Amino acid sequence: MLKCCLFVMLMFICLFMLRSVETFVDRQRQNCSDEKTLCILCIGDSITQGYYGLNGIFYPYTMALRSALTRRYPDVYVRIFTRGRGGDMVHGKMRERLERELSREKFDLVIIMAGINDLIKLTLKNNEDLFEKLIDLHTLALDQGALRTVAMTLLPSQPGADKLKFITEDVFEVMRERTNTQIRSINSTDTSVCDTEQCFPPLLPGSYYWQPDHVHPSPLGYNILGRCVFSCLVGEVEFLLDIKQLNQILGIV
Repeated sequence: MLKCCLFVMLMFICLFMLRSVETFVDRQRQNCSDEKTLCILCIGDSITQGYYGLNGIFYPYTMALRSALTRRYPDVYVRIFTRGRGGDMVHGKMRERLERELSREKFDLVIIMAGINDLIKLTLKNNEDLFEKLIDLHTLALDQGALRTVAMTLLPSQPGADKLKFITEDVFEVMRERTNTQIRSINSTDTSVCDTEQCFPPLLPGSYYWQPDHVHPSPLGYNILGRCVFSCLVGEVEFLLDIKQLNQILGIV
């Protein structure tokens, strides 16, 4: 009798595991055009990458973002493509990387958070067009088929005088604030603003939300950043799902 019960339990476990694997495979096969699949590209530098001081170990905010979106929309399969690269700049390889990602997939939403490295590494003169370069990334994403884009303001940052190449700490902060003011001024039906600077905890000495370098969030901070982005996306996601459903009805891929 005991052997029979164990056999039945084993069969149920095997069936459950098989169903789980089938579900996983089915979801992996879902493409971004499916009305119940939400494809989000998050591109940026080491903050998007989730750097927190340990070599080869990252904790991107997109983990908390995906978790929150999945809880909010249980019937939607959320695919998030995290494409952060340490040290990358808007003036650097970011446009090239964005083009490459857009050629591989048609994203519903593209989230761009970048600019801190430009302020750290480039000259004051070259940074005069930072906002225009950011807008160019959003235009590229929309032209390549993204339904919407989100511009994120730059988090507080104190990289220190030893890391700044050609500008002082005071000039760095002035330019960061100026860039954020420009980002907040975006008035577009296709690009919305997520004011992560206002949502995120301030940069204070000894804060649990920041790493000692005063540039990158801690793992706890990345969780908060993910929830900040989620709060910005609720209306966006519902709009996108409506658009995708309409496209399915009209036969638009």
